[in-house]
Parts: sequence; structure tokens; C-alpha cells
Amino acid sequence: MTLLLCFFSLTIWSQNFDCASYLKSLEGFDKRRSADSLLSFLELNSSLQELCTSDSLIGESFRLKANALLRIDILPEALSNYHQALQYFKRHFKNNKAYRLNTIYTNLAIVHYKQSNYDSSEYYCTKAIEPPGDTDAIQNRITVLLSSIYDEKKEFYKAVRLKKQQIDKVTSNPDYENWELAEAQMMLAGSYFDNRYYEDAKKYYLLAIENFKKIDDPYQSDQINLANSYELLAQTFEIKENYDGARVHYNSAIELYDMIYSKDHIQHIRLKNSLAILMEKENKLPESNKLLEDLISDSHRIGRREYLVNLYTNLSKNYARLNRFDKSNIALDSANYYHNKIYHRKSFQNKLYLLTVQGFNFLEKIKAKEIDITNYQTEYSQLLSELKILTSRVRHRLSNSETQIALQHSIKPIFEYLIEGLSLLQKKKSAYAINKLAFEQIEASKSYLLESRLLQRKNLDNHPKLIGQMDSLETQIQENREKLVLQKNINTDSINQAIIDQVSSLDELTEKYFQGFQEDVNLNNTMTTLNRNELALNYFYGDTSIYLSVIGHDFQQLFQLDETQNFTHKAKTFLESLTERKSIDHNFTKELIPFEIPTSIERLIIIPDGLIANIPFEALKQSNKYLLEDYIISYDHSYSYHVLNSSKSKSKNKEIHGFAPGFGKDKTVYTRKEIVLPTLNYNILEIQQILGLGVDIKNHIEGQATREKFMSVLDKSYILHLSTHGILDDSLNNYSFLAFAQRESDDKKKEKSILYLDELYTKNIDAEMVVLSACNTGIGEIKNGEGVMSMGRGFSYAGARSIIMSLWEVNDKSTSELMLTFYKYLQEGRQKDEALRMAKLQYLENNFGLDAHPYFWASFVAMGDMRPVLLDFNVWKFIGPMIVMLIIFIFFRKRMFNDGKS
Repeated sequence: MTLLLCFFSLTIWSQNFDCASYLKSLEGFDKRRSADSLLSFLELNSSLQELCTSDSLIGESFRLKANALLRIDILPEALSNYHQALQYFKRHFKNNKAYRLNTIYTNLAIVHYKQSNYDSSEYYCTKAIEPPGDTDAIQNRITVLLSSIYDEKKEFYKAVRLKKQQIDKVTSNPDYENWELAEAQMMLAGSYFDNRYYEDAKKYYLLAIENFKKIDDPYQSDQINLANSYELLAQTFEIKENYDGARVHYNSAIELYDMIYSKDHIQHIRLKNSLAILMEKENKLPESNKLLEDLISDSHRIGRREYLVNLYTNLSKNYARLNRFDKSNIALDSANYYHNKIYHRKSFQNKLYLLTVQGFNFLEKIKAKEIDITNYQTEYSQLLSELKILTSRVRHRLSNSETQIALQHSIKPIFEYLIEGLSLLQKKKSAYAINKLAFEQIEASKSYLLESRLLQRKNLDNHPKLIGQMDSLETQIQENREKLVLQKNINTDSINQAIIDQVSSLDELTEKYFQGFQEDVNLNNTMTTLNRNELALNYFYGDTSIYLSVIGHDFQQLFQLDETQNFTHKAKTFLESLTERKSIDHNFTKELIPFEIPTSIERLIIIPDGLIANIPFEALKQSNKYLLEDYIISYDHSYSYHVLNSSKSKSKNKEIHGFAPGFGKDKTVYTRKEIVLPTLNYNILEIQQILGLGVDIKNHIEGQATREKFMSVLDKSYILHLSTHGILDDSLNNYSFLAFAQRESDDKKKEKSILYLDELYTKNIDAEMVVLSACNTGIGEIKNGEGVMSMGRGFSYAGARSIIMSLWEVNDKSTSELMLTFYKYLQEGRQKDEALRMAKLQYLENNFGLDAHPYFWASFVAMGDMRPVLLDFNVWKFIGPMIVMLIIFIFFRKRMFNDGKS
């Protein structure tokens, strides 16, 4: 290292050094660099840049510095240096197609990928493979990276298509190597595995293993990939509960790793731990414990303490299942000790696993009657306190919504253990005390992002400039990302840098102003917000069972409903009968409401979870009557959100805007995939009829109902009524959209007639009510812990106080009829949920037989703040034409009278 540095120094100060040799030497140093030499290299490289005069030489210096920074994961500086290198190489290579540019674009894609900025990473991947500077090596590298990007973005079909193309590319070459095909098959299997297509994953792992075995002289990397394929194949068998098959493949992986490394290697311990978990699933607990204790002994012996946390945690769980709580507690204490000693409380995943097992042990103690009504509070409170500290610390570092949702998903099993334990304890303690705790746990598991967003707005009502600054940044980020999608006559490098800067600024604002706003909602303050005629039904959709916490002034109870698998089957059958207009099994009502609703109750507030969010309770029957006939029903994301949202001040806006694009004939729209929108015959009539009621609605119909017009009225609308097409994208939910008028002059690629769900997350909508008179606006991908990622939720996130939305593909004619009556009852001053109920009841009075099926009237539900809206009656629009007709009548009558006189 010292000799190499001296060589570079002498070369620099020599007046006649050879530039080509210098570049070659630098490249050699870059390839041979070791971790302990990187800082010395960076220091030298800094001095080299000051002496270089050639664009290519300066660019190479920046590139090598960036490579070093990338290797030690100093990503922001690596990014900056790659951009500097790019500028110099672009000046040197005038055609912008040189191989060096492609490698820099590749590395830029890698940096952005590591920063979880997948849109920018995807963009630089496309730049890296632009011909003619690309090579097969870069092509293959980019294919791997792009497929990983698609996996992270949950664009499953894109990832699979790309990986299949890679397999076809390999097999189309008659001289392909077995390792090439095996790696491509292994990648494809990974996508199938991550998206729970386990049979497809199994198929391609088996093919990959077969091809890895065909390699005549395998490298160590080939053997590692083969071992990894065996391990993942074992997991597919384990998930399908084929434990014998899983054991065979785990053992194959262990044999390979032992051959590559040794039995003292961490891989041996890790995979043996997988076998111990497999034994636990087979209920072979003594054998599992013996293996875990041996592995703990081996880990101590070879000094690999980093895996002790996992081993002790699994041992604790096993002993809890055997009701050996003395040993279970000792093992859990050891796991906590090594976690704090090794990770210094920085490893979220390890600590979360510890808390999950602690919750499991808590439940097992209740089952074994080791915890009674006198001592459960201590362990329960300790676990909750640790969980709250952990999640609040992690959330402080997470500004990305997807990672926040992933956090909610990962902590939900802990809440399930606690709720199940409370359900068992309920038989030994007063229902109120237990239900109070269960209600709080169900609330804590729901809609964190929505509540945080609402609290941010509420706490910053007196800081409009700050809100404006945040909204502006979010809008700029969204607009710049859309520009990258278009990629037409733009400076993409500057746009990517702008996005990075804007996200950084937004993160700073979030961290500085928006932390610590989450408020706890407990049973005591909840009851003060409920009227005596109201009942709140709060559901929890667990992995094993469904739970219901019922809250009212004189009624508090926790129910454990059916097992999740059974309930899901029944719920799907019920939903199918609604959407397919089939005969409905009304016994399903007892699955959701297993108690007699008190006679004093007039209004139900439903807080759904999981698949329950897709069920309209109005269509359930009790005593041969729809619930619609006896109760006013509304919905919300969580009860804490309901309380906060209802306490918001009324919108100061006055304008009511209705949008009804023309779809007179089947029309193709160009979204992120091509979709044909069918004819709508009644949506324009719907707006015109509402106007005919005298409601002062500004109507935008046919060609006037543009996306641009909609965007222009967002910040000044009191009510937004959208009568249009709503399209659900099951493959990538954020691409669900609402359709607006499409002008013939529009560039199809610019998607000017489409409003995507993900765009709503950057908007600020201060509307009292948004009526989504379109299909599927209340359904979408269900995210554990956060709810349904629907268009309705998007408008709630943007700030709308209440949403009227649909749960399936609605009928155009019956929707128009319902909406007209809905506004009629709103005019009378009724609350939104009551007005919607009255509209449905009137529909039932006017229709019979198949036309009265819930398919036609039950799809629309009311979510959010149900306070009445004020609809100004435009008297001139109503009586103006009558006055004109009266004047005409008087004029002609007078003329006839004069003619008669003459």
C-alpha cells in the first residue's frame, strides 16, 4: 500500500508522466483496494484532482473516489462524486455513448437503489444500457438490478417478465454456460417466492439446482448459490407444511456450506437453527431444544455471539410452549442481554423478534394459568412500554410511507398475542377492564399514517406557511417523478438531483415539526365522544383469529370471532353473492355481530380491518330485516382517527364542484397500461339532476370535466362530486385511478385524463365531503395495520373530512338514482350517513325483485366525519326559468288582448 502511494506521488510530481499509464495504475489500485486502504486512497485522490487538467483524468479521479465511497456505504458523497465524474466524461466523450459513461450510470443506479430511491435507480438503469456503449456485462448487471428494483416496487409482473427474458436470452445462445442459466432461474424463483407463488418458486429452484449441479468446475460463488437455492427450496416446502421435504433440502444446504466453509461457520449455525424451528413446528420441542442448546454452546465456543440473540429467543419460545416458564424467562433474559451487548439497541429486527416472542410467552402463561388477574398488568405494561419505545425510535427515522406500513405489519402479531391473551382473561375479570385494554391494542394496530397526517395538520393549523412549504415540496417531488416517467427533452440528471434535494428538505421538516404528534385514544375518552344511541364496532383481523371490541355508553365487550381462515372463506362467499347478484346467506351476520344490539342503539360506527373493510354492513340481516332498515351506519379508518377528524373545524370553502366526463362510446385511455373505458349513460344526467334540485353546484361535464380543471378547484372546494370511471389496479395499487375528459389534442403518453391514487398523497384537499360516484373507489390492496389502499383513503389522506365511496363495480343507472336522492336528503340538513341511508331505503321502496338486490344499492358507504353539510339553494337557478316563462306569458297575453281590442 505504502509503495503504491509513493508511486502515485512520484508520478504526479513528475513533469512528463504518461496519462494512459496513470489511468491504468489508478484502475489497478481501484480493483485491488482493500477496506483499510480506502481512506488513504481518498486522501491521495483529493490531491490528484487538483493537479489533473484532462477532462477524462479528472473524471476518472472522481469516479474512483465515488467507487471507494460506495464500497464503504458513504452514499451521499458517492452520489455527488459520480455526478462530478459524469460531467467531465460527458465533455470528453462528445457522443455520450462511451463505455465509461455506462459504468457510471450503472453505479448511479446502484447508489439510488441502496438509498431506496427506486424510480431514480430505474431511470439510471435505462441510461446505462443505451447503445452503442453498452456491453453484455453491463446488460446482465442492469438486468439483475432492474429486476431487484421491480421486486422492491412490488411490480411483480415486470420483475417476472424481465427475468424470463433473461432466461430466454441465455438459452438462445447455443454456447451458454450452465451457471448463467442457473442464476437466471434462481432470480426468477426469488420473485415467485417473494410474492407467495410457492409452486412456481419450487419449480424454478429445482431447475436452478439441476443446472448448478451440471457445472464441471464450479467456483465458490456457484456452490454458495446452489446452497442458497437448497435453503430457499426448503422454505417453500416448509411454508406448505411439507416438513420432511424441507428437512431434506435444509440438510443439503448444510452439507454444501460445511464443505465450502466449515461446521464452525455462522452459516452452519444459522441453518441448524432453521432445522430447530422446523422441529418446533412439528411439535418436537425436546429435540428442538436440544439442538438449540448445542448451537448456543457452539456459538460461545467459536465466539460468534451475534447469533445468540436468535438462538436464545427461539429457546425461550419453545420452553414457554412446554410451560417451563422458569427456563423460558432465563433464555429471554439472555437474548435481551446479548442484544444490548452486541447491537446496543440498534437492531430493530432482532429487538422486534424478541418482543414478539415475549408477547407469545405472555399468551402461553395465560393459557397455562401462570398469569392471573392480579399479576397480568405488570408483564403486559412492560411489553407495551418496550414496544412503544422501539417503534417510536424507528418511526423517527422513517419518512417513507411504505416502510411505515411495513413497520405496522411487522408489529401486528404482537398485538394479536396481547388481544388473544386479554380475550382469555376476560372470563376472570370484569369485561370493562379487559375490553378497555383490548380496545387500545386494536387502535394501536391501525392507520398510523392517516392519524399522523391528520395530527400534523391539526397541530399546524396556525402555521399555514409551513403547511404550504410541505405541500409545495411534495408536489414538486411528484411532478419531477412524473417528468422522469415521460423522459422527453429534459435534463434528467438535474431532475434527479432536484428530487434528492426535495426529499431531503421534506425529511428535515418531518423530523423537526411532525414527530411526537401521535395521541393515544383509550376507552374512557372514547366513551365521552359517543352519544347514548351510538355503538362503535372495532374489528381486528389477525393471522389466526378475528376479534371485535364493542364500545357504547352501556355496552362494552370483547369477542373472539371465527378463525381467520374460516372467516375469510365465509366473507369472500358473502361478497361474491353481493357482486354477482346471487342469493345471500344471511347467517353470515352472526359471524360479524355475535350479540344482540341494545334497543337504544340507532347508529353504528364500523371500524373495519382486513377483508371486513370490503363488506357493507347495511346489507347484513337481523330478524329478516336489513341492518339498513334499523340503523344509520358509517365507517372509519380507526376510532382515534374518527375522533380527531370529527373535531376538525369545518371547511371554510364554499364552492361545490361536480365532474362528469363524457363516455358516450367505449374509449381507450392510455394509463401506465392501456385500458378501454366502457360507455356511461347516466353520469352526466346525475350532475344535471343534482343541479335541478337547486343545489348551487358548478358543473363540469363532458369535455369540460378535465383533470386540469379538477386540480384547479381542489383547494377551494367545499364538496367534490366525481361521477366517472374508477379503475382498480390489482397488480400495483397506487396506479388505481379516476378518469377525466380526454381531449383529442392530448399527447396520449402524458396521461392528462388520469388521476392516480399516488398523486393524492401529495395534495391538500380541504373539502367537507368528496363523493366518488364511480366503481371500486373504496377497495384496493389491504395493508396489515394501515387498512385498504383505496382511492377513498387517498382523499382522506389528502385532508377530505368525509368520503362517499363504492365497494364494487356499481350500476350506472341505480347510482344516478341513489345520488339524486342522497342530495335531496342532504338539503334537508340530515347527516351524511343518514342521508345515504334514506336514499337507499327510498330505492328499496321503488324497486322490487332482482332490482332490489343489495348489488344495486349497498355498494356506496359513508366514511369519516358525518356532520351535515350546508347546501346553498340557488333560488334563481330554480325559479329563474319560471319567471322568464311568466314574463313571456304576460307579454303574449297582453298582445292578444290588444289585438282583440283592435
